[in-house]
Amino acid sequence: MTTGPAPHGAPPYGQPPTPYAHWGLRVASLAIDVALFYVPMLLLVLLFGVLGLIDENGDPAGVVANGLVSVVGLLTLGFAVVNRLVLDGRNGQSIGRRITRTRLVSLQTGRPIGVGRALLRQLCHLVDTATFYVGYLLPLFTRERQTIADMVLKTVVVRTTAGGR
Repeated sequence: MTTGPAPHGAPPYGQPPTPYAHWGLRVASLAIDVALFYVPMLLLVLLFGVLGLIDENGDPAGVVANGLVSVVGLLTLGFAVVNRLVLDGRNGQSIGRRITRTRLVSLQTGRPIGVGRALLRQLCHLVDTATFYVGYLLPLFTRERQTIADMVLKTVVVRTTAGGR
């Protein structure tokens, strides 16, 4: 029996094919990742409202409030970079993808794409957005369930087993 990767991101010969993740799973994993990004800021704003640290324009009032917003904002941005670039690039799974049991991989190798290509993929998602979000709907209609960014970088999102492989 031949071993090693099969062409087009298929699993090694002799193993069953890994199904592409359907659109609902892709949306769910993105929703989880986005929620993890915005929830800390939302909680901070709610806390400021309760403590009366927001002025009449809805802006943080005072040096401490502005400092907290800056710190939480930087931590949240850092988390997003680690989650969507480092985790996606190194093992193919952001936190949202891990929860939904999906993985971002190269179409040719079936392996994670690396941090640099994960960054390029995020930048290519600007095209998915610039097409009035049609690019994000393409996984509903394409054979490999790819967005425009996926097509450009030759990536796919696949389902994983309970063990994460």
